[in-house]
Amino acid sequence: MKRKTYPCIYAGQKQKSFSSSVVAGDLVWASGMGRLPETADFSYLDREYDDGRIRKFDPEQQTVDALDRIKHNLEEAGTSLENVVKWNWYVKDTSRNRDAIESAIRGYLGKSAPALAENMPAMSWIGVGELYFPNMLVEIGDIVAIMPGKEIKTYPCIYAGEKQKSFSSTRVVGDLVWVSGMSGRLFETGQVRTPDPEQQTRDALDKIKHNLEEVGTSLENIVAWNLYAKDTSRDRNIILQTFKDYLRKNAPSLADNPPPLTWIGVRELYFPNMLVEMGDIVAVMPGKEIKTCPFFYAGKKIDWWSLAKAKGDLVWTAGMSGRRAETGEVGTPDVAQQVRDAWGKIKHNLEEVGTSLENIIRMNIYIKNIYRDRDVIESAWIEYLRKNAPGLVESPPSCTWVGVDSLHFTSMLVEFEPTAIIPG
Repeated sequence: MKRKTYPCIYAGQKQKSFSSSVVAGDLVWASGMGRLPETADFSYLDREYDDGRIRKFDPEQQTVDALDRIKHNLEEAGTSLENVVKWNWYVKDTSRNRDAIESAIRGYLGKSAPALAENMPAMSWIGVGELYFPNMLVEIGDIVAIMPGKEIKTYPCIYAGEKQKSFSSTRVVGDLVWVSGMSGRLFETGQVRTPDPEQQTRDALDKIKHNLEEVGTSLENIVAWNLYAKDTSRDRNIILQTFKDYLRKNAPSLADNPPPLTWIGVRELYFPNMLVEMGDIVAVMPGKEIKTCPFFYAGKKIDWWSLAKAKGDLVWTAGMSGRRAETGEVGTPDVAQQVRDAWGKIKHNLEEVGTSLENIIRMNIYIKNIYRDRDVIESAWIEYLRKNAPGLVESPPSCTWVGVDSLHFTSMLVEFEPTAIIPG
C-alpha cells in the first residue's frame, strides 16, 4: 500500500504538521476542519453579517465552514462527502451548542450530500474544553472516507424505536467495520439508566457487542478503540476493572490480546449524565488474520491494551505519551521532552510491526493545555521528525488536534495516536 498526501494551505502557507488528506489504497483519511483556508486563524469571525449577527459565536456558521472545507478536501483527493464512513464531532459547549450544530450538519448534508444524510457515518461526539483556537466552537475531525465505487453497508442506530438522524450504528466497507461511539444510553429507552460508571461501562460494551454481531463480526475482531471518560481521576479504576472483567467473560481472546486504546478525559459527552463512552471503534470481519503486539511498562505486560494491531497493510496503534517504557512513569513535566519521548515510542512500535514513521497516514493529538503548549509541541514534533523521518515532514499525515481535560495520568501533557500503513 502507498500513501498520497494533499497539503493543507491556510492563508497561502502550507501547514508543516499536517496534510488536508491522505489517500492510502481505497481509503481517505482527512484532517479535522474548523476554519477557512483564506485565514491562518479566526480573525475573520469578527466581521458582522448584514443583519448584525456576529459570526464569531455562531456555531451553525462554523459548522458550515468546516463542512465546506471537508467537502473541498475530499473532492481534491478524488472522492466526496457521500463517501464518508466515519468522523468525530468535537464540540466546545455541548449543552449549549449541540442542537444548533446537529441541525446545521443535517441541513448542509441534505443539500450537498443527500445520500449521506440518509445513511450517516459512524460518529463519536466529544465535548471538549479547548480546540485549536480559543474561538473555535466545533471541529469535525478524524475523518475516514473511501474512494468512489466501493460499497458501504450502513446499519442504522435505533433509540427508543426511532432511527437516529445524525449517525449510524455501524458502517462496513469490505472487511473493515466502523462503529459509532457507545455509552450507557440504552437502546430501549434512549436514556442513561444509572449514574453508576460501572454499569454505564457494561451497558456501552453490551451495545458494541450487539452492533458488531449485527453486521456479522464480534468483539474478538476489534482492532482499535478509544475510551472517553468524564471524570478520569474518580472513575478510572472502576471503569478499567469493569472493562477487563467484561472482556474476560464475553470475549476472552480479546482480553488476552486487547486492541490498542487511548484514554481521553473529556469535558462533556452527548448527554450530561453520560460518564463514559467507547468510541473510534474499528473491527474486521471474521477470518482475517490480526497481528497483535503487546506493550510493556517497567517490564510488566499491559493487560488492557496493546501497542499495535495490524490487519493486512493497516496498523492501528495505542496513543503514546511521555510515559517511559522503562519505568512506567512520566519522566518530566517538560512538554517538549514528553513529545520526544512519545515519538521515540511510536518509532519503536511501528518498526516492531514492520513499518516506520514515514508511513503514518493519520494522527490524533490530545493536549491537556492546548493554548499554552500547542506551539512548543508542534516545534518539538517537527524537530524530531526532521532528524528521524524527514519524509513525514515533507508529506505529513492527516491530523486532528483536540484539547482534553485529562489523560490517563495527571502528569501526561500530550498524547499522540497514529495509524500507519505497511508499504508494499
